[in-house]
Amino acid sequence: MAAPKKTMTAGMRGIFLETLTETANVTASAKAAGVSSIEVYRLRKASKGFCDQWARALGEGYVRLEAEMLAEALKPIANATCDKTVKQKAERNRIAMFLLTAHRAAVRGEAKSHTATAAVPTRATLGAARADLAARFATMRARMIDSETVDDSLSPA
Repeated sequence: MAAPKKTMTAGMRGIFLETLTETANVTASAKAAGVSSIEVYRLRKASKGFCDQWARALGEGYVRLEAEMLAEALKPIANATCDKTVKQKAERNRIAMFLLTAHRAAVRGEAKSHTATAAVPTRATLGAARADLAARFATMRARMIDSETVDDSLSPA
């Protein structure tokens, strides 16, 4: 017999959101709140308010993790550290940064909502994307030329 579904109380929601802000880990946050991750996903789908709170908490959690990863990557390595330890640290940093980068768009609200399906790009949208990129490159090129002109005029003759 399956265990009955556990409804999240306001206190459980608070614990979940607080832990999500600290860890950016849905499973660990649900466990800390005393509910299953299935239940929190169900509530996120059913409640727009909870979905918005989740997005804010997850965004803060990712910012925190990015800052921690940056601090870790910038720490100097002790001279007595063996090559294996250095390589392991670098690999952990690469994996963590990859995961953060992979989820960045969703956390910042740039991705489609969790209920939307991805649309297949059409020729029209691909053409528009190419045109947009070409315009952006032209703008960047113009800025670089302007910057070089300013630099040349500032240098002594």
